[in-house]
Amino acid sequence: MPEFAAITGVGAAVLILLLLAAVLAIVKTGRTRAEMEGKIQELARHSHQLRLLNRLAFLLAQESRRRGCARSATEFFVQEMGTGRAVYWRPDSEGEPEAPWLSFPDDGHSDAPALLPEAQRIILARAAARGSVPLILSSDSQDQRPQPLRMADAPAQGFTLYIPIGDSPREGVLEIYSGRERWEPPMWELLAPLTAEFTGALRRARHYEEIQEQADLDFVTGLFNHRFMQGYLQRLVSAGAARERKFAVLLMDVDNFKTFNDTYGHSMGDRVLQLLANQLKLMTDKVGIVGRFGGDEFIVVLPGHAGEEAWTFAQAFQDWITNYTFKIPGGQTVPIFVSWGLAAFPEDSEQRQELLAVADARLYQSKRSRPRGPNHGRRQLDRKAGLGIFGFLDRLVTSVDSKDHYTRAHCESTAEYALMLAQEIGLSPSAQRILRLAALLHDVGKICIPDEILRKPGELTAEEFAVIKHHVSIAENLIVDVPNAEEVREIARHHHERFDGSGYPDGLKGEDIPFLARVLALVDAFSAMTLDRPYRNGLPREEAYAELQRVAGAQLDPELVKAFRRVITAPVDATAVSSAPI
Repeated sequence: MPEFAAITGVGAAVLILLLLAAVLAIVKTGRTRAEMEGKIQELARHSHQLRLLNRLAFLLAQESRRRGCARSATEFFVQEMGTGRAVYWRPDSEGEPEAPWLSFPDDGHSDAPALLPEAQRIILARAAARGSVPLILSSDSQDQRPQPLRMADAPAQGFTLYIPIGDSPREGVLEIYSGRERWEPPMWELLAPLTAEFTGALRRARHYEEIQEQADLDFVTGLFNHRFMQGYLQRLVSAGAARERKFAVLLMDVDNFKTFNDTYGHSMGDRVLQLLANQLKLMTDKVGIVGRFGGDEFIVVLPGHAGEEAWTFAQAFQDWITNYTFKIPGGQTVPIFVSWGLAAFPEDSEQRQELLAVADARLYQSKRSRPRGPNHGRRQLDRKAGLGIFGFLDRLVTSVDSKDHYTRAHCESTAEYALMLAQEIGLSPSAQRILRLAALLHDVGKICIPDEILRKPGELTAEEFAVIKHHVSIAENLIVDVPNAEEVREIARHHHERFDGSGYPDGLKGEDIPFLARVLALVDAFSAMTLDRPYRNGLPREEAYAELQRVAGAQLDPELVKAFRRVITAPVDATAVSSAPI
């Protein structure tokens, strides 16, 4: 019937509409569910990022010093962020990365990624510190030059990252090696806020340390003050008694200082104190600690030193001050005399006050008993006297020079180039001093080489070369009683090792050769090629550098050869190095 057919058609249309509505509802529900799942995943990602950021902030908030902050941050990047290794480079006074100060895990950890070559790390850290964005080195890339980090192209694995911390002043550089876990985009997104958090913590810690340091320093000399030295000595006594460690205490008094002040004025007196303080700081670098103990008194504490070693230190200082010329306005020369008193822990006492009393009594006994005269200021020791660098070894270099007039000029030239290269690659001031001392003394062993071999203009025979090779071992035995003597001896011994392992005396290869010995080997070769000899003229600098390039990788460290290029092409004013005291 027509009515029935119409009703059936309407019912079918309604049913289809209901079905379509149901399908649309299902689709909409699925889309809503997918959006919700996406939102949930995004919230979970943000929640994880926030948890990590809060975790680092919490860890850093527990630390008040930069070393603690660096320790917490490096551990965090390895344990929480899944990197393989994290290293913090502390900045020097100019904001340049000074040295890898703290690493997690330790260098000897078997599961950690291998470090890049030392020279390359120094160059990369310095480059990152000079820029404003992190530098990345990817092991999968054909171009092995470091590139500015671009988040869109950041790799998940196989990278080394150098992140500048802070802007002005620079707070250091963070060196990160990728680990086994992949660094997905959420990790890269976290890098900027984590770095900002670390920067803030380092700045707070630096400010705290500066305030603390000012409270511990003497205003005139910049040395530690009496209060700090008393506390330090008490801590050393307690630790020494518990662990059976030795140390020595030296008290120094400037003779007739009141008369000097009355005669020349207090400003000149302050200059004398600053002069002595600077030299003592230089000589105790990485060896001991020095402070101002009174108006004209200094105290030197030498951990790990016995009494005999402390006397050697005192003699070296006496050698220096005896040969120093102090001039007042008008050009008049005024001698400066000092007296010393020594006490050794635990031989003389195991109590702080008793040690100081022993040292003080010996100081004034020395003042009363020592005769005045042209040798005033030199200690007459009951024990075997040390041989200071400012005396005996200088005469050794002079003696070698008398046999071969080229030697002194070569040593001084080598030391100058060594400092230029050291400053270019960012070595610390203490490393620069050690390197300069080794450069000045590396050829003293030639004093025992026969003249006919040492001065021979032509090629040496195999037997003559075997004799020449002994000069490094001789130098090692002659270099004693100098600041950082062990490091200086090591550099002098190994400066003829070759990068391919064919050198002498030990046939060390590549990075097994001490880094400073590799530096000395390069500048020693360059100096030898560019200096004039009686039988030939020196090479021009460009030709000499071309020869360095030719032997890079065989005789010399190739990364150092590249860095040295910047030294010899720099303007003269930029490469000038002051001849600072050793």
